[in-house]
Amino acid sequence: MKKLYFVLLFICFSVTGIFAQTLDFEYSNGFVGKETVFVNKSVIDEEVITVAWDLTGNGVYNNGWGDTVRFVYAAIGTYTVGLRITVRSLQSYVFTKEIEIVHELNANFTSTIVCIGGTTKFTNTSTSSDVIVSTNWDFNSDGIFNDASGNSINYLFTTPGIHVVGLRIVTQSGLAMSIYRQVVVAELPTANFSTSNTCVGTYTEFTNLSVIRADDIADFIWKFGDGSAWSNVSNPIHIYSSPGIYNVTLIVNSSFGCSHTITKNVSIKPLPEFTLEFSGPTEFTEGESVTVTAIGDFDQAIWSTGAISNSIIITRGGTYTVEVSKNGCSSAKSFTIIVNDRIGIMNLITPNGDGYNDRWEIFHIEKRRPCAVNIYNRSGIEVFSDTNYINDWTGTINGKPLPEGTYYYILKCDKDADVIKGAISIIR
Repeated sequence: MKKLYFVLLFICFSVTGIFAQTLDFEYSNGFVGKETVFVNKSVIDEEVITVAWDLTGNGVYNNGWGDTVRFVYAAIGTYTVGLRITVRSLQSYVFTKEIEIVHELNANFTSTIVCIGGTTKFTNTSTSSDVIVSTNWDFNSDGIFNDASGNSINYLFTTPGIHVVGLRIVTQSGLAMSIYRQVVVAELPTANFSTSNTCVGTYTEFTNLSVIRADDIADFIWKFGDGSAWSNVSNPIHIYSSPGIYNVTLIVNSSFGCSHTITKNVSIKPLPEFTLEFSGPTEFTEGESVTVTAIGDFDQAIWSTGAISNSIIITRGGTYTVEVSKNGCSSAKSFTIIVNDRIGIMNLITPNGDGYNDRWEIFHIEKRRPCAVNIYNRSGIEVFSDTNYINDWTGTINGKPLPEGTYYYILKCDKDADVIKGAISIIR
């Protein structure tokens, strides 16, 4: 019974020792002329003393030591790589695996960004440790590399936008690689503008109407045609000092560097010239007037009073302005009228209800109040009196019209030093 137990225990330990060892390695960058990296991936349940490598397949483990080694192969081919691991018990485990060393090939190219109508230049920048024997291009993205061949190609696309271009490289050993890249053919902007207020000496406004479909406009350059400084503002304003026709140029540049230029003739019109003619002095007494006439070559005259005519009659003092216009351009002039207060007392009234001279007035009585008034007829009979007269007597007595004739008043205002006497005529 004891002998059977010993045999079973020995078998268990032997199986454990056999199946606990997992030998393996990985490698990367298996290209001729490049460092190929080998990494030990083995799992050993004993303490490892040495890790040795045979990288050339000659059975000698002296090409490298440790879990990671590097080796440069001078020729392509299949190599048997051996890994030998020695543990503390001096037992060695050996693992071999075939690897393939091939030529390295990296397909790549560069291209220029052009505007529609320009030729795109393609340059092959592929690299290989083998001899490249074929360089073919696919410009219409149909998967067939038959549109051109060679290391440097100039190609004209007929439409703007993003084009997918392919390059296929084949080496002497038959290694092949293809690559596709997006190539930009930029859209041209369309420059355009309009103008308003094209009058000399005023702000001429330029409205930018430029557009681009598949890109952004980066900047604008305006040349106003009069020798002045350029402008980079999108919608500039400009003052022309002389009338005439100017060649205005707008240059529009896109973010891809595509440019479009437009030049238009802009006619700058002169301002209408005129003078003012006065029928009399610009300073006169209340009740008088002056006629002011705008004289010149213009289409319309608008006065600050709101009147639209060549002439106006002015009876009140103040500052007046007239603006004349022709062909959308205007000029303006201002002038001042001074009207002095009327001084004195009316000596005649015509109280017939027509609104003219119906009341006896003491001119600007509001500056002299209160004023006491007594009015008498030729017989000395008082026909009207008021201690605070307000220019409201219409030639009546007790509400009845007085007969035509001459009447006499006595006036005493608080702000006058003397009593004033005089005559009033009533005419009906």
